[in-house]
Amino acid sequence: MSLAPFTSSEALTLGVELELQLVSTHDFDLAPQAEDLLRVLKNHSGAWDVKPEITRSMIEIGTSIQREHGPLLDELNDLRRQLSVGARKLNIAIGGGGTHAYQHWSAQQIYPTERFHYISELYGYLAKQFTVFGQHVHVGCENGDMALWLLHALSRYVPHFIALSASSPFVQGVDTGFDSARLNSVFAFPLSGRAPTARLSSTVRSAKIRRSSGTRPMPSRATRCVGTPRNERPSKRMSPAVTSATPTIAFSVVDLPAPLRPSSETTSPSPTRRLTPCNTWLGP
Repeated sequence: MSLAPFTSSEALTLGVELELQLVSTHDFDLAPQAEDLLRVLKNHSGAWDVKPEITRSMIEIGTSIQREHGPLLDELNDLRRQLSVGARKLNIAIGGGGTHAYQHWSAQQIYPTERFHYISELYGYLAKQFTVFGQHVHVGCENGDMALWLLHALSRYVPHFIALSASSPFVQGVDTGFDSARLNSVFAFPLSGRAPTARLSSTVRSAKIRRSSGTRPMPSRATRCVGTPRNERPSKRMSPAVTSATPTIAFSVVDLPAPLRPSSETTSPSPTRRLTPCNTWLGP
């Protein structure tokens, strides 16, 4: 199946989406009042947007596209103020983040739109189980290659993202033993998964080469983990032409703002083997 065409955006623009819980102020269970709240907020004065989500006890809000952090924060504050005023008129409260601690998926109602009913028919009970609440920060990219590159460049911050997402330990009133149990709801969908590995653009043959940011050497040996065997016989083998040069694989060079790019140029080291204390073996 081919991917849809990439929609280009101005580089490094920002936008935020939030999926929010609608909670009864009586028992703090989810309340199916999305239609009522959307009607109250129909004539809001902000540049932001508010729309329904897949079940009637949640809504999605989204900011406009911003070029700086300050105006984006101001818009989110205005959004929160107007949303709180509208919710108080209906005697409901607004919550967000992760999952509701004790709601039951079977009690949820699909929001009455053609698209959501189609999803419900396509995925069955998974659609109701997808009553989860997250935050999406969108960063503008000019093309798909840049988006994929930036995704992998931000991987150094994965521990921070994990810490921020550790907000859903309870599902249907039961402690799951996970800090982020809602991921199981996401992974249940057939089209879920991880982003592909960034593709390499070209092979430069050189014994020792100066390289700019965005390039890295290709190791000649697999990284070996302490206490794990090394696979000396791969099932498929490719033999390159004999040459005295050490091949180096280079990414397409992308000029990213600090702190994403290295502070200085580096020189490709000669091939080395190192011992890494980890639990899995990394192949070549």
